[in-house]
Amino acid sequence: MVEEEFRKGPWTEQEDFKLVSYVGLFGDRRWDFIAKVSGLNRTGKSCRLRWVNYLHPGLKHGKMSPHEQQLVMHLHSKWGNRWSRIARKLPGRTDNEIKNFWRTQMRKQKAQEKKRAPATTQSSPSSSSTSYQSSSSSNKDIGEESFYDTGGHNGNNNNITNNTMVKEDDGIIINSDSNNVVDDDYSMDDIWNDIAMSEQHNNFISSSSSSSEPLPLWMIMDNQEQEQMFMRRRERNSKRGRMGGLSKLYLLSYNSLQAIGWAVSSFQILCNLLSTSSVAGAYSSAGKLISFLQCAAFLEVIHGAIGLVPSGALLPLMQWGGRTHFLLAIVSKLDEVQQLPSVFITFFAWSISEVIRYSHYAFSCIGNCPYWITYLRYTAFIVLYPLGVGPGEIWIMYQALPIVKKKNLYSETFSGLPFSYYDFLKVVLIIYPFLWLKLYLHLFRQRRSKLFKRQDKKRA
Repeated sequence: MVEEEFRKGPWTEQEDFKLVSYVGLFGDRRWDFIAKVSGLNRTGKSCRLRWVNYLHPGLKHGKMSPHEQQLVMHLHSKWGNRWSRIARKLPGRTDNEIKNFWRTQMRKQKAQEKKRAPATTQSSPSSSSTSYQSSSSSNKDIGEESFYDTGGHNGNNNNITNNTMVKEDDGIIINSDSNNVVDDDYSMDDIWNDIAMSEQHNNFISSSSSSSEPLPLWMIMDNQEQEQMFMRRRERNSKRGRMGGLSKLYLLSYNSLQAIGWAVSSFQILCNLLSTSSVAGAYSSAGKLISFLQCAAFLEVIHGAIGLVPSGALLPLMQWGGRTHFLLAIVSKLDEVQQLPSVFITFFAWSISEVIRYSHYAFSCIGNCPYWITYLRYTAFIVLYPLGVGPGEIWIMYQALPIVKKKNLYSETFSGLPFSYYDFLKVVLIIYPFLWLKLYLHLFRQRRSKLFKRQDKKRA
C-alpha cells in the first residue's frame, strides 16, 4: 500500500486563507478531519501548529515588550521550564515563542560570562602588570570574536596599564582608575537576531543530515521582507482589534437579548401553570415567543461560519435545525400536539437551559463571568438536555406520527418526491437520538475542558 505524501515547507497565503476558512466552519479541533476535507495535503499536526503558532486571531507577533520580558524572567524563576503555564500569563504569546526567548537569554548570559572571564582574572593587587600581559597575550591568541559577541573585538587593550576591572552585579564593567563605565548588555534587537541566526544554523545542520521539515518562511527572508511581513501583520492585528471591540459589543447584545427572551418565556410558562393548574397551556402562553427566539438562533450558525465565535457552524446548525423543525413543522401545525404534557416538559427544559447558556455567553463577552454561572452552564445540561429530548421532542414526534399520516401533512410539498413527510418523520425519529448523542458528548468534552481548566488555574 502506497502511503500518501504530504506537502512540507513554508505555508502560502492561499493555504493560510483556506485553513482559516475551514477552521471557521468546523472549529479549532479535529485537525485530521480539517486537513482532509480542506484539500491542503498537509498533516493534521501541521495544520494545528500553523493555527496555534501563527494564524490564531489572538496571537501577538514581533518582539516582546520590556514588560513581557520581565514577566517571563520572573515567572521562570518561580515555575521553571513550565512554558505552557507561563504562556497563560502572557496573552497572545505561545509557549514555543517564550521558550525560544528564554533560551536566547541564557545563551546571551553564557556568552557574556565567557567574554568577561579573562577580564575578571587578569590581575591581582600584587602583580597587576604581569597579569595584564598574560591576559593581553591570550586575547591576541583568540583572534576571532565569539558567535554571540556582537560588540566586536576589543582593540583598546594596549591603552590599559595596571588597571583593575571590577564586575558589578548589574552586568557592567567599571574601570577602577578612570571610573569609565562600559555597558556590555545586549539589546533586544541582538536577541531576536540571534534567535534567527541560531535557529537557522541548527536547522541547516539537521536538514543536511536528515530529511527534516524545511526552514520556516521568516528564516529565509531578508530584513526588508521580514519588516514588510511584520507591518502587514501589525495592520491586520489592528483591524482585528477594532473589529474585536464591535464584535464583543454585538455578541453581548445578542446573548443578553436571548437570555432575557428565554427568561420571559419561562416566566410565562410558570404563570400559566400557577393560574390554570394545568400543563396543557404551555404552547398558548409562550409558543410564539419561543418560536421567534429559536428562529433568531440561526444567527449562531452564521457566527460560527464567519469565525465570530470558535464553535464552527456544523454543531449549531444541527441543534438549530432539529429544534426549528420540531417547533415549526410539527408543534405549530398540529393543535392536538400543542395540548400534550410533553410540550410543557420541552419548553420548560429549553427555557431554563437557554437562560443559563446565554447568560454565560453574555458575561463571558465582558470577561467577568461568575464561576457559579460557568458551573451551571456545564452541569445543568446533564439533566435538562435529556429531559427536553427524551420525554419531550422524541416523544412528541412519535405521538404526532398517526396524526401526520391521517392528515397527510405537507402532501403538496412532498408530491414530487418518492416519499411522504410521514416517511421522512420516521427516518428523523430513527437518527435523532444519534445526532443528539453527538451534541451531548460534545458538551461533556467542553465541561471537562472548562471546569477542570479553571480548577487548575485556581491551584496555580
